[in-house]
Amino acid sequence: MKSLDLTLRQKKLLHTMQHSASPRTGLDLAETLGVSSRTIRNDVVKINEELAPYGASIAALKSKGYIFQSSDPELIESLNQIDNAFFSKENRIRYLAFRLCLSDEPLNLYDLEDEMFISHTTLEHALRGMTELYSQNYPFIKLNRKRDFISFEEDELKRRAVLNQLLRESWNYHARSNAYYKDDFIEDDVLDFIIDTVSLTLDRYHIAMEDPCIVSLNLTLAIMYYRILSDHFLSYAAPVPKLDPILYQATNDILDAMEHELEFFIGPEERDAIYLQLKSLKYMAPNEFIILDYSDFFGPVTIETCEEYILRIKEVFHIDFSRDEDFYVSLLQYVQSILQEQNTFFEQFSTDLVKRYHRISMIIAYLFQPLALKIMGRELNEVKLIYLSFIIAGGLDYYIKHHPGHRIRTVIACHMNMPVSWAMMRRAQYFYGDALDIMNLIPVYKKNSYDFSNVDLVLTTVQKQITTHPGTTTLYITPFFDDKDHDLINNYIMNETLRPLYSREMSLLSLLRQAWWHENENFQSPDELLKRTTQQFLDKGVADQTYQDDILHHEELSTYAVFPGIVLVYSLVPTGRSQLSITTLEHRLTWNSHKVRIVVTAALTEEDMPALLQLTNFLYEDAYDYEIIKNLKTKEEILAYVRNSHMLQIRRPVSTDG
Repeated sequence: MKSLDLTLRQKKLLHTMQHSASPRTGLDLAETLGVSSRTIRNDVVKINEELAPYGASIAALKSKGYIFQSSDPELIESLNQIDNAFFSKENRIRYLAFRLCLSDEPLNLYDLEDEMFISHTTLEHALRGMTELYSQNYPFIKLNRKRDFISFEEDELKRRAVLNQLLRESWNYHARSNAYYKDDFIEDDVLDFIIDTVSLTLDRYHIAMEDPCIVSLNLTLAIMYYRILSDHFLSYAAPVPKLDPILYQATNDILDAMEHELEFFIGPEERDAIYLQLKSLKYMAPNEFIILDYSDFFGPVTIETCEEYILRIKEVFHIDFSRDEDFYVSLLQYVQSILQEQNTFFEQFSTDLVKRYHRISMIIAYLFQPLALKIMGRELNEVKLIYLSFIIAGGLDYYIKHHPGHRIRTVIACHMNMPVSWAMMRRAQYFYGDALDIMNLIPVYKKNSYDFSNVDLVLTTVQKQITTHPGTTTLYITPFFDDKDHDLINNYIMNETLRPLYSREMSLLSLLRQAWWHENENFQSPDELLKRTTQQFLDKGVADQTYQDDILHHEELSTYAVFPGIVLVYSLVPTGRSQLSITTLEHRLTWNSHKVRIVVTAALTEEDMPALLQLTNFLYEDAYDYEIIKNLKTKEEILAYVRNSHMLQIRRPVSTDG
């Protein structure tokens, strides 16, 4: 059946008018829906456009208000109740959170079911999801429930924080205004004034902020304005010490401008709250800290946590970030931000895509969780882990560039004329001069007579074997160094740089051969699979209960399944010995929307833990070919595929130095 093309708010307005026995004024409707009278007028126009083909309308009666008229009310009821207004759990959660934040009275569950056109079971699922988002995480607002009524706790700061998150989650960074909730809560002219005022004031005082923080501040100010207009004020609190006079003056300039333009009064508690938010969101570029003592800007907990984390990375993965000053400053600011509970992280991205690119740095980021428990009493959620992984990725890029061990001895074998090979050399030096030592340019025909015993890498333009020397890698590239060429070379350089970190006695091929194999298995869910596969490690005495608990918790917090075809499951909890378990599925299992055929579960000793980085790169980069992987079902097929893996065959034995 055809549905009316209306927004959530417009559907609710139509629903309200359908069930109003007498006329309703625009002011009455505006108060009911928490919007302006102008918004009601605009919505009525839109609703009437949609209702016109069905002989229905919301009519305006002079001096009385609006009333619903229809020759077939049941038809309009059915058109408006098509369940597309709340077609997803996310939309239902948003609607509930908005209603609870803006309501002064407890909400009746049965009324909510009617408003949202959903069943009681669906409503309960949405309430649980909302509790996970806002009660179990920042801002930790309590959901009160008494019989058939629910309400948020009477904490104005927390309610405003929920509203801020709701509006910020759907902010359109490519336009001026908020896309999803446009006009539902904040009017354009109010928000435009705030955006301009904040931007000009921060520029005047040379205060820098990240884009998501600016958005959060703008929304905080707008929310403050509307909440004050509806007589919702912050509770009395002792004055906050103003240790930053420039920031305090900037705060007052912004709020004084709002008072003058919007004609309302902002009390001292409101001003203190905005000052604190400005203080917590203020950003400094790493190079601005060169002349500063870190303790002048960061607290002792932040500094101690960062130093402990850097040391932990060195102990577990043998990567030393301690000499990277910019990395240290970025990490300090990140830790400070999570300690201050200003939940201003931009979240409009594909987590799977980021985790694919950051498959190594996400592992290292997860190493922060014990420290998060220590300083905050809870672990980082997936979004915060992802942002930490960006810092780790930047640190790894610097580490790889400045700690290559030795420059990779490289020969370019080109089948074209000298100008091409010379240009390739210059391009390689331009892009990879810190890592590659271009020793020679040779024509392809010399491959049989050239001595490759002192060559680490051959870059060639032909799809043929250049050398069988076991210590030499061959990469096939174009003369133009396109994106695929860069990915190939960057991956090789990263592997070579990280190679000394891998366990000296760890052989991926032998680890795969000695794995526990389970073929053509059937599981109903990823949870069932994880419990079954990890239980074997406990039963065999390889690991204890903390290993299984950590894996199950990791999956719940941030799923392992980000690639189709294959999933690597691991824990950073060291085990008694290093062991793999490999499970192949008779029928592919849908896991985080990906079709999965093979599951590799890893248990590693503390000494072998760096091999997790190697295993991750091998499975998801070197040996990853989804079109082949999706059809592999037996040990023999997988081992044959692994043996034929180009990158596995070209690996040199791990050196015993370093």
